[in-house]
Amino acid sequence: DVYKRQVRNLVILLRGIDAAEALQPLGNLIGHPHPKVQFEVIRTFLHFNDPRAERFLLRLIDSRDPAVVIGATRLAAGSRNPEIARRLAGLLGSRGFAEQELALKEAVIKTLAEMGCKEALPGLEAFIEGRNLFMSAALQRLKVAAVLSLGRYAVPAAHALAERLSHKQTGEIARAAGQVCRRPGGTQP
Repeated sequence: DVYKRQVRNLVILLRGIDAAEALQPLGNLIGHPHPKVQFEVIRTFLHFNDPRAERFLLRLIDSRDPAVVIGATRLAAGSRNPEIARRLAGLLGSRGFAEQELALKEAVIKTLAEMGCKEALPGLEAFIEGRNLFMSAALQRLKVAAVLSLGRYAVPAAHALAERLSHKQTGEIARAAGQVCRRPGGTQP
């Protein structure tokens, strides 16, 4: 534990002093067994706009460990990579509705809104319009949050999707879509 914290703190320190020359040896730490060290290495690569960061993020997004995927999802917020946006949006299509799965979907929705990539819109649409025989209140809230997130996408396709949803859906989802359509300064077709 002490070693892990020391390594993690060293990575944070190198990023804090803008030591770009440390990027090369830091690449060896991406395979570190502890996810927190891996996340700090990726955060450092993102800080320096190193293209390896996005490759590492894609690898972590495909992890079988839900905690690692949630961490990678949160790190991806600063990315504008269309492939990362598509992969994250694909996570919304998973069938699980356990607490950890809902937490992942919530993180994905927030990150995609920060990214604002139009490539995420088909996955968001599929999630919002997906039919579930037993929709929990938590899942309904996530769908409403996904609709409201459309207001953060500065692309006409997001406004068009909100417009379609406002006419096609009912209840809270339709109201949220209408709210996005009426928002001043939001996306315009």
